[in-house]
Amino acid sequence: MQLLSCSKKQMALGLLMAFCVNTFVHAEPFPIDSPELFKRTFLNRGDEDRKNKLLIILNKTNALGDLSKIILMPDWQYIEGNKRIADINGEVRTAVIQKFKTTSLQLLKEGQDDAKTDLAILIGETASANLVDETSESLDQIAQRSRFLRAELSALSPQLALLTKSKNQKVVIASVMALGKIESKSDLFAATISDLIEIKPANTLAIRRAAAESLKTRLSTVSQLLKQIRVVRERDNLDLVNDLLTTSKLCFPLGVRALKDKDFIVREQGTLACKQATSTLADVDYIIPIREAEMTMLERPDIIAQRTKSFKDGLAFELPLINSFRDNMRELTDHATNFEADIFVRVASLDVVEDLVVIRKKLIEFESILNKLDTLAGNAPNPNPKLITYDIIPDGNEFKEIVEDLIMVLSDSHLRIRLNGLEIIEGFLSMPDITARIINEKELFLFRKLASVATTDSNLMVKYAAVRAIGRSAPLKPEIAIPVLAKCLLDEDLDIRIEAAKALNKYGKEGAKAIPSLEKMIARGDSDSRIAMMNAAVSLGTDGSPTLNAVAKNLQSEEPKVRIKAAETLGKFGKLAEAQIPMLQKSLNDEDSNVRNAVSSALLKIRFGS
Repeated sequence: MQLLSCSKKQMALGLLMAFCVNTFVHAEPFPIDSPELFKRTFLNRGDEDRKNKLLIILNKTNALGDLSKIILMPDWQYIEGNKRIADINGEVRTAVIQKFKTTSLQLLKEGQDDAKTDLAILIGETASANLVDETSESLDQIAQRSRFLRAELSALSPQLALLTKSKNQKVVIASVMALGKIESKSDLFAATISDLIEIKPANTLAIRRAAAESLKTRLSTVSQLLKQIRVVRERDNLDLVNDLLTTSKLCFPLGVRALKDKDFIVREQGTLACKQATSTLADVDYIIPIREAEMTMLERPDIIAQRTKSFKDGLAFELPLINSFRDNMRELTDHATNFEADIFVRVASLDVVEDLVVIRKKLIEFESILNKLDTLAGNAPNPNPKLITYDIIPDGNEFKEIVEDLIMVLSDSHLRIRLNGLEIIEGFLSMPDITARIINEKELFLFRKLASVATTDSNLMVKYAAVRAIGRSAPLKPEIAIPVLAKCLLDEDLDIRIEAAKALNKYGKEGAKAIPSLEKMIARGDSDSRIAMMNAAVSLGTDGSPTLNAVAKNLQSEEPKVRIKAAETLGKFGKLAEAQIPMLQKSLNDEDSNVRNAVSSALLKIRFGS
């Protein structure tokens, strides 16, 4: 009986094993998911019925995640050589986006909060994912395709904006983040962000952070597209430029407003948003079309007149944005001082102001070209031309407050803050009208502070930047600048000495007070330093003759270019250099023929004045 029992157990075990094996053998494989099936069909470019098959697969695909995967297939990015296939691809992709859009809109209206949250995240990621796709042969293709997708998804923006009023924080955050990634209408987007960054009970810290990040994302996305696009005069590209200008006009003040938030992350995202707006105008040439305006000079007068009007109309279109920059500049310099606790916000604020200085210089150059175009077109010249018509930098008390902020920045304990501040000041001093505002200030606080920094700051880079800024203002205020430059000629740092000599070169005879420093250093240091100082000695005219003995020592330099420069310098002083003739005569046997030629020429000038 025991044996029989064991046999039954064995039989039962055998039957179970057979069932399991049979189950594994006959198990059905998982079906191919829609995105994979779509991709395989898509890649079969030789199939005559390819379009219909793709549309059939699309008709059966209802999951939004699958539709998103199909939209973002890298294979769309390749440039087709066959126009028929390219047209089919375009039609099918548009159909996929349309279905994704329609299905999403329905779920945003009728779905549960969790579904709305997940979908808003998916919409945002779908809109922004292929911005960084580099599989295309042309960045223009990526930019245009990405822009098309974002523009199509903008149909969802009213519903997403409505969801930012939800009492569910997750829904609000996901919706506002998606709004920043699709091409929502500028006014709708700005109104939504304006409401969400306001400090009020309904706007939690997480919501304000999301709104500020969305603001930065919207501006950075447009900026990225503009930097990728190379073909300027296509209508879509011009629309994109206009979108940036309009969005920046509305959103730049919101970024500045975010600086008032108590949370440092909100403030950081706000300044980064401002930076995206300004850096695009500073970096992308065709927004302020200087090169295009220059090329227009080669056209016929009637074409010049037509294009000049177009340029002026474009400049007028930028006026609201310029006004927005000007109205908020003081707030940015205020947050650059130690009034602001977050060093990141302070640095970013100065970066934005530095961009504004660059933009102003570009506008000045652009308007100068427009004035020339007017003349070439036969138009009567403006009897009272302005350096700049639409000014970014405020005047009056606001400008004085900006200057006061920059004075504080120059005393800051953080190196990066001081360096950024000096970049802005140098930019100011490179523009004659702004230099006049600074120099005409009764107390000259900023200029005196700059002079002090050049000689007393603990960091060599800061001292160098300060000397360079002083050189920008030359030959103004020599009574302040020359003593500083004379001291900097003796500095231990080579670059500071060279920059001081270059600056001194611009003051002419006013620089005579620096002669003792020149005498001491003109035959010391490397070749660039010696040459810069000899140039400075020449700029003094006959007043520079006390340096000639030191100049003559450079005839013995190991560097041929220094020996040549020494001979040329002595020759320029003519008979004042007669005492140096013996040293010049010794150099007539110099091993370098160029040196010998320079010495011969110098001797002729000294002896005969020719």
